[in-house]
Amino acid sequence: MVARAVEYKESDILLTVLTADEGKLTVSARGARKHGSPHAAASQVLCCSRMVLSEYRDRLTLKEAEVLETFAGLREDLPSMALAVYLADLAQTFAPEGDMFHLTVAALLALCKRKHPPALIKAAFEMRALCDAGFDPTLNPALPPPQGDAASATDYIRSAPVSKVFSFTLGEAALKKFAALCERITLEQTERMPPSLEYYKGLAP
Repeated sequence: MVARAVEYKESDILLTVLTADEGKLTVSARGARKHGSPHAAASQVLCCSRMVLSEYRDRLTLKEAEVLETFAGLREDLPSMALAVYLADLAQTFAPEGDMFHLTVAALLALCKRKHPPALIKAAFEMRALCDAGFDPTLNPALPPPQGDAASATDYIRSAPVSKVFSFTLGEAALKKFAALCERITLEQTERMPPSLEYYKGLAP
């Protein structure tokens, strides 16, 4: 899944790709910006593809790509797309640890289906990414442990299969507190406010 795409040279795109088996990779999509390029669709941010790569001078190059999922539903709603881009940014940060590929795909599918509040998807993604990367807040003596509904949600998110990690509910007030907790811990651990999060927060109702 393309988590980031940066224009490179005259017509290339440099891709940051999350994979199921190899973690995070940097891939050069040569000529992807040319009209009619066979790599154009697979080089879009948040596009999921089956890729064939070649290696030359320590750089991976995209040779073939079969697009599997574009998450079209996200591209029709600006706040959903902005949240998805933030989650992809966060996945890159935690990619060396945990299963960021499947977690990110599950989050994007959940956003497309619109069965769960975006705030719940965001909070659950942040908490699961933190736990998988070894920053479990319940084990950090420097942090106050989650209490009540937040504790129950944390326990569920930590142990649920990735495909079910967003399948829980919280009341409006409890979700607001839990979402604030997850975001605060995430920003403390990453030590930065991603521009994608600032953008999303400017759009979110």
